[in-house]
Amino acid sequence: MPVFAPEGGFALVAARGLAVAGLLSVAGTLSFRMLVVSRSLARMTPETKEKIERGLRRWLRASAAFAVVGLLAWLVALTQNLAAPDSPGAWIGDLAAVLRDTSFGRVLLLQLALLVAMVPVLGRHPGPARLWGALGLGWAACLAEIGHSHAYAMASGVSALEIAEGLHLWAAAAWLGGLAPLCFVIRTASPAAAAWTARWFSPLGKLCIVLLLLSASLQGVILVGSLDALVHTAYGWTACMKLGLFGVLTAFAALNRYRLAPALLSQHPAMARRRLLASVTVQTGFGLILVFVAALLAQLRPGMDMGMPG
Repeated sequence: MPVFAPEGGFALVAARGLAVAGLLSVAGTLSFRMLVVSRSLARMTPETKEKIERGLRRWLRASAAFAVVGLLAWLVALTQNLAAPDSPGAWIGDLAAVLRDTSFGRVLLLQLALLVAMVPVLGRHPGPARLWGALGLGWAACLAEIGHSHAYAMASGVSALEIAEGLHLWAAAAWLGGLAPLCFVIRTASPAAAAWTARWFSPLGKLCIVLLLLSASLQGVILVGSLDALVHTAYGWTACMKLGLFGVLTAFAALNRYRLAPALLSQHPAMARRRLLASVTVQTGFGLILVFVAALLAQLRPGMDMGMPG
C-alpha cells in the first residue's frame, strides 16, 4: 500500500482544505444568489424574500471570514514547515518573508485583499450592481487558487492544465458552494418556492458535473501519468478516492432532482421537505470531505513524477 506523506504534513493539508472550503463557499453563495435564487424570488412572499436575502448575506460574510481564517492558517502552517520559527520575532520575520518572497505569499495576499474588498462593495443592503461586483471579487479570490496548484508550478505560461484547473474551481464552487445556501432556502421558503429553487439549481449543477468530469479527466491523465501510477502511488489512490466521492455526490444530485425535489409539490410537502433537506445536508457533508481529499491530493507528489512501482 502506498505511503501517504503529503508535503508539509497533514496540518498543511487541513489548513489548505479550510481555506479552499471558504473560498468555494464565497463564490458558490454569490453564484447561487445571482443565478438561482433571483429566478425564484418572485414566488416568495415579501417576508420570506427578506429572510432569505438576510440569511444569504450572513452566510456569505461567515464564508468570507472562514476563508480568511483558512488562508491565514495556511500561511502559518507553511511558514512553520519552511522555517520553523522559534520566537515571536522570528515568526514575524519569517511570515513577512513568505508573503514577500514567494509566489504562494503573493497569491495569498491577493486573495485576502479581494475578500476584504467584498465588505464595502456589499454594504448593508446590496442591490444588483453591488452583488455583481461582489460576485466578481469572490470569483477572482477563488480562481486565484490556481496560483497554488500543481498546474501553476508546472507551467511557464498559460497552459491547458491551468485552464482545466480554473474550470474545475469554477464548477466546484458553483455546485458544492451552492449546497449550503440551497439547504437554507429549502428550510425557509414555501414548499413550492423551494421546489422551484431546486429546479433552477439543477441545470447549473449538471453543467458543473460535466465540467468537473472533463477537467478532472485532463488533470488525471497529465498528473497521474500512467495506470501503474494510479494503482501504486498515494497520488493515484487519492485521485480514485476523489472520483468515488464525486460519484456519490452525483448520485445524491440525481436523487434530489428527480425524486425528492418534485415531491415538494405532492400532497405531503412537509415530509418531502424533511427528506430533501436531509439529503442535501448529507450531500453537503460529502462535498466538504471531497474538498479535504482534494487538498490532500494537492499536497501529494504527482504520480507522473514518481518511479514505478512506488
